[in-house]
Amino acid sequence: LVTLRDVTHRKEIEAITKEKDLLEKIRFLSGAIAHEFAQPLQIIGHALELYVMENGSSERLNVCKINLQRTTKLVRQLQNINTVETKPYLNSEILDLEASSKEKADLAVPEKKINKWVTPESK
Repeated sequence: LVTLRDVTHRKEIEAITKEKDLLEKIRFLSGAIAHEFAQPLQIIGHALELYVMENGSSERLNVCKINLQRTTKLVRQLQNINTVETKPYLNSEILDLEASSKEKADLAVPEKKINKWVTPESK
């Protein structure tokens, strides 16, 4: 007597469950990281804004503004991971933040104010 059993459906469910568990763990970690970085970024943004108000703008401050905006975008991506997408990195793979997240809401860093810091008129 030979019994054959199709385990395809069970394997698919196991794979889906494994992927959901991985996503949950990634979101747990990335959410904690984003939370810890958000407040210091706000403080840096406000400090730079006050400095510009007191001392004027400069090319170095523009570099700070650009990198603050880039870091803020990364934090938003960490907050909004909704799938697991990877990309090659050296001899391995890493999480592709851009592909794994959708930006939903602005982080409370004053980007609009930062954009006013360095204008063509202020150079």
